[in-house]
Amino acid sequence: MVYVQHADCLTALGDAVQTCAALCEDAVALRLTDVPDLDNEEPLPLALIEPLGTLGEARWMAHLHSLAARLPDLPWGTERYPIFFTSSKTLFEKSLMGRKNLQSTV
Repeated sequence: MVYVQHADCLTALGDAVQTCAALCEDAVALRLTDVPDLDNEEPLPLALIEPLGTLGEARWMAHLHSLAARLPDLPWGTERYPIFFTSSKTLFEKSLMGRKNLQSTV
């Protein structure tokens, strides 16, 4: 059994408290966004913390550091204090790059 003692997030709606409040008020972070590096594509529904740069540009590390700075001082990464990190950015970029590569071969 796993007990979660601390959880936090950073979304397009803000930190955990801001995101929770926004979602309780039915806020939607998705916005139709033009994606650079994709020619002749329709805007995609994305929820972004900051404007989208070019593909392959790693801009999320600063956001990860700001999120980690708010963690309690515990031995994170050890057996009793595992870290779970999820992000859709990598999957999103891979899917876009796959679409771009597919278009260039057609």
